[in-house]
Amino acid sequence: MGAQRHRPRTARHGLHVAVCRVRPSARPAVGQQAASGHPVGGRVRLERADGSVGPRAQFRSAHRRAPRRRRRRSDLLARLDVAHRRSLPDDLARAREVVGKRSPMSDVEAGEQVASPTPTPRRGTKEEHEVGDRRREGNPFLLVLSIPTMWWIIASGALHNFNMYALGSFVAPFLVRFHKINFLDAGWVAAAVYGFSGTIGLVVGGALADRLYRYRVDGRLIVGCGSIVLCAPLMYLGLTRPSGDVWGFALLMGAGCGVMYAYYSVVYSTIHDVVEPALRGTAMALYFCAMYLLGASLGPVGTGLVSDYFTFQRATVAGTVQPLGFGALIAAELRSLLGESKGFDVRALEPFRAEGLHTAMFVVPILAAILAVVLFAASRTVAKDVANLRAWMQKQQVGSPK
Repeated sequence: MGAQRHRPRTARHGLHVAVCRVRPSARPAVGQQAASGHPVGGRVRLERADGSVGPRAQFRSAHRRAPRRRRRRSDLLARLDVAHRRSLPDDLARAREVVGKRSPMSDVEAGEQVASPTPTPRRGTKEEHEVGDRRREGNPFLLVLSIPTMWWIIASGALHNFNMYALGSFVAPFLVRFHKINFLDAGWVAAAVYGFSGTIGLVVGGALADRLYRYRVDGRLIVGCGSIVLCAPLMYLGLTRPSGDVWGFALLMGAGCGVMYAYYSVVYSTIHDVVEPALRGTAMALYFCAMYLLGASLGPVGTGLVSDYFTFQRATVAGTVQPLGFGALIAAELRSLLGESKGFDVRALEPFRAEGLHTAMFVVPILAAILAVVLFAASRTVAKDVANLRAWMQKQQVGSPK
């Protein structure tokens, strides 16, 4: 009997998991040991595609839960994100053992999607007023952006993800350079500060948000704003700890990151509260676009540029290098990306990199304070937007005349 023709998986599903495999040219034979002693034959790597999966998973979960219970499903998806962040350093270390000093992702190619074959739920069936697929007339993107609360939430996503990716990229290097600990210990401390602490913030913050939401429509955003108000000074105090005080930094920064994760528990549910069911996928896509295009992309790059700037300024004060303006320094960084010389001895900056990175890390609590203001502004507009949506849904309810 001939081989069956491969049929790609096109069924609708709730949670996508991208499966990647090592290219045959870079993979030893099955059973062969790598130089590090670990068997690598047949190993696959699972990589969760945040940017593409997140919007779909979030808006699908909204259709499966009543408004008062949506936060619980959002918490579950966010906890998966915490687990991903917590395991990332170990994943990269194992990949480095297999492929050596090359980028672990350079020998990986995308495989097929593995999915749970759960059918797509009907939209709007869990709402107080069942509207199905009905929506307002007009361009879906403009309709979403016509909601004032969405502008504040989109801005908050960019600010929050800037901080998250700045911390994910630089907490471990900061511990190595400023607090003078080894890479292994820095990895464990960073995992505890950036990953483990988030679980507590998600659960506690979400429970408080649900409780306050019973009494006032803006309750969730008030909890989110309060968590960021608490987060900013904790992070600031953590960064003010002297060199060598790893425990003080870990406790304060870990507490700050923990309460910061409460953000996820409140914002996703708020988007579902102000946007009709037929447009929630579009709303989540716009939100995630801002999170990753502005936040995740600029977080590591922006923090790195600020670190280089302050490093250069410290070296200039010490008389090690000639003074350069910020624009000239950025131009030198861009030239280095093209393989050209920066115009000064990079090795002369090494003694000042710890101080430069230390100063640059203060960008995170500053942006957290701005994020608190943005969430407070969103809490001032959400009540009106929720009332407008409920009034529209009541008029459009399935079975009632339009």
